Amino acid sequence: MSLTEPSLNTILAEELEALMSDWRVTSESTNVIRGRTSLQPDIVVQVPGKLPVIIEHEYAPAYSIEQEAQSRLGLQLSDNGIEIDRVIALVSDASLKSSIGIASARAQLRQTSFEYALWSQKSRYPASGYVKGNLHDLVWFILNSGVPTEALKRSIATLEHYVVDAASVLKSKVAQNDHSVVKIATILNQDFPTATDQEDVLTQMMGMVATILINAVVFQQQLAENFDIRNLAQMESQKKLSQIGFIQEWDEILSINYWPIFNLARQLLDSIHSPTGALELIKIIKTYTEELMKLGIVNSEDLSGVVFQRFITDRKYLATFYTRPSAANLLACLAIPEWSNPSEYQNFSIADFACGTGTLIHAAYKRLSVLQQLAGGENPKSLHRRMMEHNLNAADIVPSAAQLTASMLSSVYPTEFYIHSRVVVPQYGKITDREVTSIDDVRLGSLELIDRLHSGVLPLYQTKELITSSGRAKENELIIRDRSQKLVIMNPPFTRAGSDWDRKGRHVKQFRGLGTSKQEQQLMAKREKHLFRNTCRHGYAGIGSSFMAVVDYMLRAGGRMAVVIPLSAAIGISWKKTRDLINSQYGDLIVASIADSSDRNRAFSADSDFPDLLVVARKGHSSTHTVFIVLDRCPDNNFESYEVAKILRDQEALSCLDDQVLTGGTKIKIGEQIVGSAIKVSRNDSRQWLAVGMRRLELAQITHHLSHGVLLLPRTTTDFEVPICSVKVVIDGISQNSMNIANSSTSPFKKREPCSEHAAYPMLWNHNKTRDIQLTIEPDSEGIPKTEEKSKVMKVWNARGHAHFSRSTRTTQVLTAAWTTEKTIGGRCWPVIQMKTVEMEAAFVVWSNTTLGVLLHWYFGNRSQVLLADHTVSSFPNTPTLNVKVLSTTQLKQAYEILDEFSEREMLPMNQMHQDSTRQELDRRVLVDLLQMPAELLEHLQLVRQWWCDEPTVKGRS
Repeated sequence: MSLTEPSLNTILAEELEALMSDWRVTSESTNVIRGRTSLQPDIVVQVPGKLPVIIEHEYAPAYSIEQEAQSRLGLQLSDNGIEIDRVIALVSDASLKSSIGIASARAQLRQTSFEYALWSQKSRYPASGYVKGNLHDLVWFILNSGVPTEALKRSIATLEHYVVDAASVLKSKVAQNDHSVVKIATILNQDFPTATDQEDVLTQMMGMVATILINAVVFQQQLAENFDIRNLAQMESQKKLSQIGFIQEWDEILSINYWPIFNLARQLLDSIHSPTGALELIKIIKTYTEELMKLGIVNSEDLSGVVFQRFITDRKYLATFYTRPSAANLLACLAIPEWSNPSEYQNFSIADFACGTGTLIHAAYKRLSVLQQLAGGENPKSLHRRMMEHNLNAADIVPSAAQLTASMLSSVYPTEFYIHSRVVVPQYGKITDREVTSIDDVRLGSLELIDRLHSGVLPLYQTKELITSSGRAKENELIIRDRSQKLVIMNPPFTRAGSDWDRKGRHVKQFRGLGTSKQEQQLMAKREKHLFRNTCRHGYAGIGSSFMAVVDYMLRAGGRMAVVIPLSAAIGISWKKTRDLINSQYGDLIVASIADSSDRNRAFSADSDFPDLLVVARKGHSSTHTVFIVLDRCPDNNFESYEVAKILRDQEALSCLDDQVLTGGTKIKIGEQIVGSAIKVSRNDSRQWLAVGMRRLELAQITHHLSHGVLLLPRTTTDFEVPICSVKVVIDGISQNSMNIANSSTSPFKKREPCSEHAAYPMLWNHNKTRDIQLTIEPDSEGIPKTEEKSKVMKVWNARGHAHFSRSTRTTQVLTAAWTTEKTIGGRCWPVIQMKTVEMEAAFVVWSNTTLGVLLHWYFGNRSQVLLADHTVSSFPNTPTLNVKVLSTTQLKQAYEILDEFSEREMLPMNQMHQDSTRQELDRRVLVDLLQMPAELLEHLQLVRQWWCDEPTVKGRS
């Protein structure tokens, strides 16, 4: 006798409830739907703090499942009147029908694969097709279904609106009272506003105050469901909806627990010395909280954190960025695999040493908690106290941000008590009341963890110790043993010392903010340099590279790093020590990036104009390949984050960069939509990181193979050999850095524009889009020697030449290399390269401007900005180019003739090369006539041009 769908529904409901002990799951029940007592939804899942989810279930082919699912939308549950807005259509394999007995059905259910989709009244997910997954995947899908994405976005916008309103009230009422402002500034560890920055600082302070107070009231509403605590309606009916009423209510809550949430909020509310301002503020908070409750997502994502970050104006100095919740969940999914042994999750230590509002560590903790249940481990609720007191380590130099982190971690299990947390505010800036004179007088926040003399000790403010649940702890330091963490998950600050030096104000921007003086900033910079000697820190990479050293120092063997770092970390020369550290000491490397035509849209961080990466790696573990994931965009929601991470389950099946066919990587599909690609790259390839940020991974395969002397093209199985080597193999010399040529106090020349006729020291210095459209161009400047720098003048002059490479090349430009008829000094944009003969230099210039030369120049440049491939005089010698040394005398002569032929022929910008007949003719002359490659490749090369010109970072915004 076959297993009926109702019987399978009952078994499935029991399995779900067994896996997730705090879920309430019913199946085939009547009296569930208000007004439709006989209607029997297949399965009803109610998860604490989330919207209810209905599951309608059929065996394949499930012809009526979509209609059935949609018919449930808009109905109301009998017990609470909540409107049904989340219905999952679930399709089971028909083979389950043949299960013999309940035990057999259960066993098969745990091994089978389902197909499922989610309907709401406004959308379907995925938009077309179905997601495929096992029983555990279905659990995650249900969890994510309980948070309506549309309502979440609306609630964030609504919260920001009300915070702005509340901050406006505070500015107009409270800011008039200097005593209140000073008190609030002291509580938040902010500067007292001066006349020059009063508006910005007050906006920051009052926005933070409003967000913290709203966060506390929303959390109070949650607690009122489980404890003898008044909710807003009760406070209003008892005439306690007032400043003193909230203070009294929060005092009651503090006598029970929840110090991280309510102590700071109580202090701030008590500091408001304007009765009318407090009353207006409370009205705004009440209205917002009621709206949020109606949306049913009070206990969901980092609502307060999203808005709170927008009021921290110090971020422009500290360069801290808020990680989008969906990106945080993707990083957590990549970093914490699913293990079958529950002991893997016990005593699992997680750290975030630049926690902000806690988005990352919160996402990691939530994933860990669910995985422990799925593995059959102890109920994570019972482990919450141990996790908070011993295993969850978070630090931030902004006290109120740390408060929100503690609040978020507490909210994972809001009914569970703990004594203290390990969320801290480390010392930052001066630590003495006297004038600071040495590096021992200042501290660097979490960066102090690298101090070998005080290993594992993080000094805290005397007045900002461990954020406790029932009162302040006495400790003023946090002990985190080095090499102790199983996971360090971070989005560290990106600020760079060199480019972020405020020359006018002489501020050190990476240490500016939170009231640090110029003297403190300079000493902090010196202390950083001292503490991080012999690490992967690099001054030009900035403070982010220092945090990477901390990450490595705190991870145990087998532990994982999971970080959000700038895309330039994969390509930039200043990040080489960090890449070398990861390449040599870590395995299971995963790098995720985004391909888009806007730098802002290439970021996993919110409010950032810099593209970044998600990097996950396991310490002390060897592996043969790195997995690169390239997404079309940042995941919209947690559904997408989870589905993207599933691509890693079968790494053996992933396409490889070394494949001898152009696969373009393994496509990542959600339903019927392709959202990105993944590809494996050999760990033995020192240039493995270059695969980041490319939508067409075929281009990565082509340039990778070309750099090794083999040209792979689409629509042909023929491999073409090309003589390729590094630039350093064929050059005799290269220009100095332009600062050593002109325009600096130590340079031998002053630069003057334009270049006069018969100039003594002609220079090619700048890009010029109207001039630089043909291979031969004229100097644009001339050098005026400084009389005291004669020896330096001759050194620069002797490095002049005909051949110039483009240093900062935009794809909207025409040339990657140029020729000057007269030997010319190479300037900032056009450094000179010198070779043994003029003919070799000519061959270099014509090759560099072919389609293949452009691809190599672009791929091996720093592509951290849209439209740009940046090279330096120190990095360019490692770029692959044509090996002109193996060309015959006849070929070299022919190369010079090609240069002469094309010297005045105009070409289109590189990102229009698929439409450029002149460049295509140059390809034919160089590849077919000069290098004797078969003419048939030209037809296949046209598709490569089209691919490259369609690449988002090449094409730019249309």
